[in-house]
Amino acid sequence: MSSQTKGILIQAVLGAVLISILMIPFQGLTPFAPYSAMLIFPVMLFFTLQAPPKALLGMFASFACGVGWAGLFMLVKDVLPGVPFELMMGVGVALVIFLILSVHPILLGGTPFGVVPAVLLGLIESLLVMLLTPMLAAGEPGPNLLWLLVIFGYGCLMTLVLVVVQDRLVSAVLGTTWRSAPTEDAPSSQIPTTRPAAPGACAAECPDYGLSMDDGRLDGLVARARALAEPGARRILGIAGPPGSGKSTVAAAVLAALGSSAVVVSMDGFHLAGAELVRLGRAGRKGAPDTFDAAGYVALLRRLREPAGETVYAPEFHRDVEESYAGSIAVPPDVPLVITEGNYLLLDEQPWSRVRVLLDEAWFLAPDDVERVTRLVERHVRFGKSPEDAREWVRRSDERNTALVAPGRARADVVVLGDPV
Repeated sequence: MSSQTKGILIQAVLGAVLISILMIPFQGLTPFAPYSAMLIFPVMLFFTLQAPPKALLGMFASFACGVGWAGLFMLVKDVLPGVPFELMMGVGVALVIFLILSVHPILLGGTPFGVVPAVLLGLIESLLVMLLTPMLAAGEPGPNLLWLLVIFGYGCLMTLVLVVVQDRLVSAVLGTTWRSAPTEDAPSSQIPTTRPAAPGACAAECPDYGLSMDDGRLDGLVARARALAEPGARRILGIAGPPGSGKSTVAAAVLAALGSSAVVVSMDGFHLAGAELVRLGRAGRKGAPDTFDAAGYVALLRRLREPAGETVYAPEFHRDVEESYAGSIAVPPDVPLVITEGNYLLLDEQPWSRVRVLLDEAWFLAPDDVERVTRLVERHVRFGKSPEDAREWVRRSDERNTALVAPGRARADVVVLGDPV
């Protein structure tokens, strides 16, 4: 049994025990013991989203938003007494859910209130409570909206304790590298074959690098890439991050260090052509996930993993003409490492979610946001936009895509902190 499998089993046992123990104070100190099963919802949501611990605050804020939506819905229902209840429930709830699915990703996606599953959970729990409370037997306690927030908040606290205790105990038993050990009893197609970094390339606590191109710490990333570039097997290193985070710069720096042992293939080569974006009505938001041939990119990565003794050709995007040229990048079969970079390598939605399992290692760049936005505006101006248009494009398009990309950080092997330029 691998270390990773042992770690998962230990986490499962710890989770069951800790959740049972942490429920005891809630059941003993509140009048709502019958509703203690609701404490499981934030735990399940957290692990379903594969979120980092700091996302718990956003989950709670988003849940509170959902409770607010439900309260607003009930207020509207009360001021429209002539509307049949069935019609109000059918049309009204559908309208509120539509607003949640549209308003939150568009306007609140980059804020703590933008976790849409938590918003929907808050709405649904609140509506159920308000609808079912009148049916309770006399004297039986019924939770109100404030208590829903308390229950969800306590569930988030349970989750935080669970994550911290699990991580420290499993690491104490199996060592801090147990996560990166391959699981031999899992399907190989689902487990990236990550290789450990060269000795000294990464601190034992691993793997958040504060990276600056001129302070020498890039050497740690180069060492990790060099460990992947072993002759005899093709491996793929993915570099992801928000727009303007320096992905192509880091990829070029690693390529310069590895020389002929690596080739860079950018996701940007799969931009849909300008004419096609116009036909689809998407030209005004070029750079969004659905403005790429994502399935074609996945197919190329699969060919690159198994070159079958043939040179594989990849497209390349040219910013000066805003178009991609097919067959621009040759990847000979004897090149051991392909470095691929792009915004959506770690995006957890189809078809982009197929990319992660094709990467042997994934890095996520997290530079200073002020510097990143400044660099984005300068780039757009350099390629023809006015400063005003550049700032508007960054606000309307690039930053929306940044919010989509951000959760992918949790799926990376290495998070590169700081500004890589």
